[in-house]
Amino acid sequence: MASSHNNEAVKKLLENLQSDLKNISLETRKKHPGVKESAEEAIVKIRNAGHSNTNTPLAYLSNQILYPLVQGCETKDTKVVNLCLQVIQRLITAQVLDGKGAKYVVETMWMLMEAGLEEVRLLQTLTLLATTNSVCCGESLARCLVICFRLVFSKDNTVATTAGATVRHLVSAVFDRAMACGPNTSPDPTPPSGSSGRVGGALAPPDLPSAVADAYLLFQDLVQLVNADQPLWLQGIVEMTRTFGLELLEALLTGYSAVFYTHQPFRLL
Repeated sequence: MASSHNNEAVKKLLENLQSDLKNISLETRKKHPGVKESAEEAIVKIRNAGHSNTNTPLAYLSNQILYPLVQGCETKDTKVVNLCLQVIQRLITAQVLDGKGAKYVVETMWMLMEAGLEEVRLLQTLTLLATTNSVCCGESLARCLVICFRLVFSKDNTVATTAGATVRHLVSAVFDRAMACGPNTSPDPTPPSGSSGRVGGALAPPDLPSAVADAYLLFQDLVQLVNADQPLWLQGIVEMTRTFGLELLEALLTGYSAVFYTHQPFRLL
């Protein structure tokens, strides 16, 4: 992982992360000592990684750093949550998270969504997670989309509007990944954790690469929702309008017809 980053960029990233975690430590020292302690432990790990001659994988290090960030979000203290989201976004844009890290982030955003906290910031975070690269896939991607769909029906107009735009963007992003696979891509021999063909009650055809399988399951569930049936992959959606579902389906059929022609299972949907 570290080999894909030049040394200067890695050094700068580690310096920024230490600075971010120091801010979190200062902010939590009185009210949330557990978070302060975890943040300081993470600073030590970063410092040790910076001084070490061994090449600590950045994905491993980022999962260590995520621990105090998740803890910070669990405090539901607005200022702490905002600081933690800022660092999570830094990790995402630096592309140092792996599938496990992506899952931690999605579950943390789910918690914030259920608590009604920082919805616009969490939507920004999920957009970055789903579009910066493809580590968020399979079950994690489904959960990511469900959060956005649920916020479309927020009573707060700003949140609802932002969530609507986010859903449109991410639904297209899922199909962009499928398009990038091309017609001759063989199925992934060992899909990343959380990206198997079966998610909940949903099962994608086994011969599809994981990115195409995600698109297949998404389209299948949009059809389910438009028909007022329960989704199989997007489990947790509690509200959906037929109009919005039809809009999304039309956009996919118009903009991504190549996916439907290229991959046989799509023709059966």
